Amino acid sequence: MRPLLAVLALLLAGCAGRDTPDDPATIVVDVNVRGERSFETFRLADGRLTPSKLDERRVFGRAGEEPDRQSISWEEVYVREPDGSVRQLTNDRRADLAPQLLRDGRVAFISCVFPETGDFPACRLDAIDPRSEERRTLLDELGIVYDGELSPDESRFLFTRTHESGATAGLFVRELESGEERRLVDGYGGRWSPDGDRIAFLSDRDENGRCLFHDCIGYAEVLYVAGADGSDEQRLTENPENDGLATWSGDGEWLILGRIPDEDADWDLYAVRSDGGCELQLTETPRWETAAEWHGGGHGGLSC
Repeated sequence: MRPLLAVLALLLAGCAGRDTPDDPATIVVDVNVRGERSFETFRLADGRLTPSKLDERRVFGRAGEEPDRQSISWEEVYVREPDGSVRQLTNDRRADLAPQLLRDGRVAFISCVFPETGDFPACRLDAIDPRSEERRTLLDELGIVYDGELSPDESRFLFTRTHESGATAGLFVRELESGEERRLVDGYGGRWSPDGDRIAFLSDRDENGRCLFHDCIGYAEVLYVAGADGSDEQRLTENPENDGLATWSGDGEWLILGRIPDEDADWDLYAVRSDGGCELQLTETPRWETAAEWHGGGHGGLSC
């Protein structure tokens, strides 16, 4: 990665097009500089990013503050309050991943237990109340699962299952009430649209480019969308670069994702129309902006 520059290059996101004027939105960007991870907040208005702040609660995962006796720092769940204060919600010998704020104020997250024998983890979906710290299991026996998301109505869990070999088994959905499970698509990193009718996901099925870095398996990931039942799959990005996890705009018209062309380059953010109509580059900096988290409705004035 090139040396860090202090100034973020903010690009105009296209000229007037078919999108109508829209209220500003807020995005929280996952930033990595020389191995140091942080989250930065930006206002997205008229297709431009400007530094801002988030006046609402959000949750995130990161390595815990205190390593165990084997010097292992497990991924834990944290909550950030509107006043900027941060509190750790979990502190256990587990990988607590993909936290999500629920409508009742609880936090749902994947919790994976790694046995002392070094075998593969057993993962489940838990929820914790930040006030009482009461914790309960929502779904058990998920298999090896490191990423997932509850649907907007919180009735279905969309998740990526991994084989013991490390290869992806596919994108699955499980009903919370009945426990019924089905495989949707050959992909991973699934995200629900705001109305719950569509999913966005990544796949390397087209063998479109080489995967990057020493531990990669397969080919470069590209972005797809499909119906919530896995039907009507559509490829959105057509490039040999590596796409990252996407987030939907509040109105479901756009997706924002990170992208990196090669090992010597940097991750930058791009916006892609959910119908595949066009895409825009949002950042061009010497640091890594790997992913974004959308807050608010609309599409922030994105157009092309």
